[in-house]
Amino acid sequence: MSRTYLRVLPRLSPTNRSRLELLLERFRRRFRVPSRAVVEVTIADDELLEELNRKYRRRSGPTDVLAFEIGREPTEPSRVWLWAEVYVSLPRARAQAKERGVPLIEEVEALTVHGLLHLAGYDHGTARSRMEMERIAEGFLAHHRNAIPNNADAKK
Repeated sequence: MSRTYLRVLPRLSPTNRSRLELLLERFRRRFRVPSRAVVEVTIADDELLEELNRKYRRRSGPTDVLAFEIGREPTEPSRVWLWAEVYVSLPRARAQAKERGVPLIEEVEALTVHGLLHLAGYDHGTARSRMEMERIAEGFLAHHRNAIPNNADAKK
């Protein structure tokens, strides 16, 4: 049973929603996120990300992705526990997808993986750690995209 929850405040096509759900499950397996841990991913607007950025990072303005580690160990092993939350800005993803010349869903996936990698312990505080994080993200995303049977809906 999946313990990954995807909340999409703006609408995404069913195909793109399925792609994100598949990405989250692949990430869970690859990075050994326990099955009883809940990962919540929210695709939202700039206003929500700006509010979270100000409240938790003390930075003004919106950002493209935020990730929050909630906990690593369950208080009661038989119960579900919240591991992390990831928030992706759909307006930032749209703008960045346009700049990079990629479909919107690919940018949303890249931002989601970026946030998840932070939760898995990766950082980009130095040039070396940034290169390592980018290498891991690109490899993971390439494998994910190659495994998608039909991405005809990807441009929506």
